[in-house]
Amino acid sequence: MKFKLFTSLFVALFSFIPALTVFAQGEMPKSQLVAVHEDAVIPSMVEQYEKASKNLAGLFAKHNIASMSYAVANAQDFTYLYFTPVSNLAEVEKFDAAFQELQKKMGTEAFQADMKLFDGCYHSHRNYMVRLHPDLSYKPEYGNQISEGLNFRQWDFYYIHPGKEDEAMAIAKEWKALYESKKIAEGYRLYMGDLGTDMPVIIVAQSAKSAIDFHSKSEANLKTFGDAGPALLKKTWSVVRKFEQKDGFIRPDLSHLPTPGTKPN
Repeated sequence: MKFKLFTSLFVALFSFIPALTVFAQGEMPKSQLVAVHEDAVIPSMVEQYEKASKNLAGLFAKHNIASMSYAVANAQDFTYLYFTPVSNLAEVEKFDAAFQELQKKMGTEAFQADMKLFDGCYHSHRNYMVRLHPDLSYKPEYGNQISEGLNFRQWDFYYIHPGKEDEAMAIAKEWKALYESKKIAEGYRLYMGDLGTDMPVIIVAQSAKSAIDFHSKSEANLKTFGDAGPALLKKTWSVVRKFEQKDGFIRPDLSHLPTPGTKPN
């Protein structure tokens, strides 16, 4: 996890643009841009990688670096994701500033030694943006507090046929209306892929206590939907060119959340 590369990639991408969740408590924004850093970890190096990641979070806490917060999740395919809310694309520069502040407080030699703990742990990494749309989500606050213990996640990636974006948005509204009409207890968060993603893509994140808990409640909800569920799912597939699904967990032990009430994605 090289912080200079992390920042420079975003800045380079931003330079070509004309002028992927963590939230403060209170009213949710109309939309929230989220910067995502993803490391593809080598399976045999998971233990070393998690040691390095936990150490990094500890260093941010120890040295009171409050200018940046991030939540970490790991997926079953050995990817580790770092989520940081940003107001705009230019704000990614705060990542560099936060690491520079940490380096200044630690000293260059000690800082570089801790960063080297990540060396050889992953075979690739990438950076991208996603945007949360609370208006297209259902109970987006559900499971979004670490204290609730709903740290299991299932992420569904719907890659939309180009030109069918409006139709996909209309279908998303139909899903929300269906959940509302059936008074489903569990919620979900809907994100749109932004800079650095294979657009157009819709990402739906759902929370639960565990995989068993998630699938049990999903099966119950499908029964509650009745015939409307399969019919709307068929309509959904008509605008989708590719579908991917990932399971994983929010990792509070690897996260740096200095602001009270800060929430994971």
